[in-house]
Amino acid sequence: MADVLASDGLNPNQTNIASTILVYFLKKGKPTGFVDYTHQSSSRTYVLPFLTSYQVRKFFQENKICPERTAWYVLRKLENLGYVQKGREGRKRGYFLSLGALKRHRNCVGTIQRFLRPITKVEKGRKS
Repeated sequence: MADVLASDGLNPNQTNIASTILVYFLKKGKPTGFVDYTHQSSSRTYVLPFLTSYQVRKFFQENKICPERTAWYVLRKLENLGYVQKGREGRKRGYFLSLGALKRHRNCVGTIQRFLRPITKVEKGRKS
């Protein structure tokens, strides 16, 4: 995940913070009724995890990976890149995890692995 975030223009410190935020969304996000389909002919659906603004602020204050101001800056950057989106769940304002961006991440990682496959096969085959 860090490689894809770095390719999106985040520096190493921001990449570490962003991956921590995304993992927190996956673990603590409340499933909602909104679903995201992979494509029209697919039967797979993904539930969009939701965190209230209060939960996000509490996470930034309690988890001292960086100053709170930096964490908000990275969250805003993730929002601009499409990983996170603002929204409402009922009357609560907060953030949804954009699974479209995570699917893009999965595709990028698969492409990188396919690209590196010939290189790793040559190294495994060499016995000097």
